[in-house]
Amino acid sequence: MSLKKLSWYWRIVIGLIACIGIAFIAVEIWAVRTLEYAQRMVDDRDWLNARDALRTYLSLKPHDDVARMMLAKSLINDNSRPIVDVAQETLSTLAKIDNKSSEAVSARVTEGRVSLLLLLKPGRAEEYFIEALRLDPDRTEAHALLWKLYELTNRWFLIDPHFWSVYQHTEPSRRAYILRDWYMSEFAPASAVADLERQLGLLQPDQLPDAQTEFHRYEAFLTNEPDRAVNYACLVRWYQTHKITARISEYLNMGESLPAGPTDPFLIATHVGISLESGDLVDAENTFRHWPDSDHGYEYYKYRGIIEDQILHLDQAARESYERAIEFPAGRCDWQTCHRLSNVLMRLGATDEAAKRRQQSKETELLMEPDVHKPLRLALVKPNDPDSVEQMSEFYERLGRTRESQAWKELRALAPNSVQQP
Repeated sequence: MSLKKLSWYWRIVIGLIACIGIAFIAVEIWAVRTLEYAQRMVDDRDWLNARDALRTYLSLKPHDDVARMMLAKSLINDNSRPIVDVAQETLSTLAKIDNKSSEAVSARVTEGRVSLLLLLKPGRAEEYFIEALRLDPDRTEAHALLWKLYELTNRWFLIDPHFWSVYQHTEPSRRAYILRDWYMSEFAPASAVADLERQLGLLQPDQLPDAQTEFHRYEAFLTNEPDRAVNYACLVRWYQTHKITARISEYLNMGESLPAGPTDPFLIATHVGISLESGDLVDAENTFRHWPDSDHGYEYYKYRGIIEDQILHLDQAARESYERAIEFPAGRCDWQTCHRLSNVLMRLGATDEAAKRRQQSKETELLMEPDVHKPLRLALVKPNDPDSVEQMSEFYERLGRTRESQAWKELRALAPNSVQQP
């Protein structure tokens, strides 16, 4: 190749490189300006223009997870499209953020929120929230949303650790209202979820919650998410509570036919409880055997104790299981399990302890009476009032729930005028 041809060759190469460099710089400038524009649109709550700008930006910068979260926010606030379409695109957008990203926890929480609040899919939402907490155990938002999810699916006995995490990260001036919400979760669940049901479109603004609205909630969950055992268990428990036996077996069979159905603790507990109530002790024992080792909580020990007590006649084992059950916060309210424990203790010859547990059972049963809770609910209209604080502290003290009692007592240090309204 001649020197002249070589010179032209390098001129062309250098020219191409320069063009590519200029194009790259132009794309970078365009991307930066597009993102700046998108941020202004988000700040102005112009969700449609923000959405379009972020889509364009992400086509140029597909690995910018912060921008992807902004797009998800813009999509969620888009009222111009059907909810299902918005939810599906949001989930598709967030799925591209993997768990190694700095935005992973926010992405999982948002996926859970969309699944629960827009798609009415509590099973799927629960998986997202649990994954968020696996990545960040102190994520208050995930704890708060799981708290509400467990209220909506009648699993109040799982709320305790999530409540305390929210409580510990709440400003002292607002803790009275968090404690009030915790009381309502356990002792007035229908009222506790009423506002959220209205947000979900399951309850009209002027409608009060009742047994029928609770049924419609579970029915909606099952319709939208027929592949999760929790939704079958919710309906079955509703039927059981209201003594409607016609469809119990059908829904149990449908739930247990799912891949994860036979080992779902909530469905197992539901089935065992129904079998025990109907007197089918063999079925109760066989169903209980499927309980997974990874889930040994209040219901596990309660039903294990009943099986050891009434079916296997293993008094010492039943004693240990009952004692474990009533140590859980939910167990402190379970006067029936405490009564069963007293009977086992009597058979074991521990008469003094049996008498103590029988008295505890009676006292707890009385504390569950409506006449006890009516004045408490009136007091909770002003939860930071000194008299209200005293009543709530005393109630939990009598119930043997010292942690809640102490939390209410700590409110005495706050002057009423320093407590913020929720």
